[in-house]
Amino acid sequence: PSSYCAAEGCSAERIQDLEPNQFYIHGLWPSRMDADGPSYCDPASPFSVNNLSASTLDVMKNQWKTWEGTQESFWDHEWTKHGSCATLMPNPSNSADIQEVFFSRVLSLRDKFNMNDILNKGGIIPDNTKAYSQAEILQAVKLTTQKEAALYCFREDKIYLDQVK
Repeated sequence: PSSYCAAEGCSAERIQDLEPNQFYIHGLWPSRMDADGPSYCDPASPFSVNNLSASTLDVMKNQWKTWEGTQESFWDHEWTKHGSCATLMPNPSNSADIQEVFFSRVLSLRDKFNMNDILNKGGIIPDNTKAYSQAEILQAVKLTTQKEAALYCFREDKIYLDQVK
């Protein structure tokens, strides 16, 4: 949520671009059950917005925002560090096609696991007036996803939810 900006410090312009109670995508990382996944898998597969369809790019502009730098540089980083590992999958498409597949899949997962919808189903309506316990938030996530989540928070004048993983 935009509380991430309070924790990390964003420009006033960047904060105005964010909906206050909206969760945004940071990324999708390949992982193994017992360890962090691989990264920087294919340096020969550079990112280009030209490899993305207009519809994917439009959704990314609204749902995959960055807190610093340009959106394109952020997406480039996410592709280079994490998405390029998709080229290691069996029978990958060419790197242009695989970028579209990767980014559209992340957007699809964001829709499937929309954090606002998940919290609302659990009776949690994100706002700045009501506090929820960690147990309430974790229970709401598990109710919908059947998975355990990890919450990342920061403390200022009160405790703010920063990320849900």
